[in-house]
Amino acid sequence: MTSAVPRATLFSVGERFIAFVLQFSATVAIARMLTPAEVGVFSLAASLVAIAQVLRHFGIGDFLVQERTLDRELLRAAHGLALLVAWLLAALLWLGADTVAALYQEPAVAPVLRILALAFVLSPVGAACATLLERELAYGRLAAVQVTSTLISVGTTIGLAATGHSTASLAWGAVAGNLATIVGYGLLRPRDLLLRPRFCGMHRLLRFCSTMTASYLIEQLAARAPDLLIPRSLGFAALGLFGRGQGLALAAHELVVTGFVRVARPLFARGDREPAALRLTYLAFLERLAVLPLALFPFMALFADALVRLFFGPAWADCAPVLAVLACGLTFAIPWYLAPALLVGTGRAGAMLRIALVRLAAAFLAVAIGTHFGLFVTALLLAGAGLLHVAAYQRALKAATGIGVHDLARACLPSLRAVLPALAMAAFARLLPLADAWDALAMLVLGLSLLVAPATALAAWLGHPLRDDLASLLARRRAAPQAQA
Repeated sequence: MTSAVPRATLFSVGERFIAFVLQFSATVAIARMLTPAEVGVFSLAASLVAIAQVLRHFGIGDFLVQERTLDRELLRAAHGLALLVAWLLAALLWLGADTVAALYQEPAVAPVLRILALAFVLSPVGAACATLLERELAYGRLAAVQVTSTLISVGTTIGLAATGHSTASLAWGAVAGNLATIVGYGLLRPRDLLLRPRFCGMHRLLRFCSTMTASYLIEQLAARAPDLLIPRSLGFAALGLFGRGQGLALAAHELVVTGFVRVARPLFARGDREPAALRLTYLAFLERLAVLPLALFPFMALFADALVRLFFGPAWADCAPVLAVLACGLTFAIPWYLAPALLVGTGRAGAMLRIALVRLAAAFLAVAIGTHFGLFVTALLLAGAGLLHVAAYQRALKAATGIGVHDLARACLPSLRAVLPALAMAAFARLLPLADAWDALAMLVLGLSLLVAPATALAAWLGHPLRDDLASLLARRRAAPQAQA
């Protein structure tokens, strides 16, 4: 791993942490301003927009990251394609809003969809800049833009919700965040990057992007299966409860995983693509990545009821079992979190498409059956479907790198040695009473104390790779002023 990687990873993970704190704070505030049914209405609209977002991205960012050499004309073609696709989708969302509202028999869905459609008009403007910064591992500038846009989005959402704008507050918050992103990338873009769109010469783009878009679209449909099926069977309040539990689990995933994955993808793309080299890079990243999710996800499963009671209040208590089950599912998938980055970074679009089809079939079948038995069974079956998804990734990973399950287990072993004893100690906090929010706070503080301090001490004592990375980064920081002098 190059010397730039630890610094880039630190910026990327730090940005995700700040974004998590801001977004989670907004979620806590919104849970006390909006009802589960109102949140459910936005969840449906946001899910439909997320599916359309896959088409908007059209795999263009992946193409630019994995492409060995980029020229200005190719960048202009990518920018033109991004604008064309995004504006077409914005028009479709705007015109189709009433049809969706009629299908789900909920008029409030239509105005939310129309507001979110505005984000489609704005989003492509800074996309090329973001991709080039990612290729160069310039995560300091990326972090500055993303943190600022998240802060503006959260502030807009909370301000509008507090003044009675209901579900529209969440939609306008998303639009405000997009505007801030455009301004940020306009200020921090590379000096010579001011592109005019080009609408010809897109053949290379279309060949790669069509396959990647198909796989991402199928993946997004699978991820949104609960949002699409639950309202039809169990109602919008049930969707609000399920979405809140699922959203907290996925926010934790964003916090501890996405920062690593964003750095890994361009590294896989620009490095040696021979199986032996990919194997070394993948396992080195996994050794560093595993410790955080191995600590956080089981903790969330153990203390799901306390987390929900403290942050969302008793009205959301039924989402605690959903959170617990989904957090367990995320724990089992840890060794394969980097597999999509490797497959996309090395241009294996066909493998991604096959894996997406497996996930789609498994997820829709799980949710379709689970909704007949309630939210807990739905979450349980969805977590089970995730195992099929993992098996498909393992097959592709083995073909690309020769990595077997035993190799993945060995890479996770340093993290397991540090985390498992600490989790056993943290579990004793469950013995405390849990009658109100103050009890929940006491339980979580004690549990976190019993987890973080022993796990950190064990990781340092056992020589976890992250310890050496941090020591190296600090040593270079101390050496820099002396070199300048």
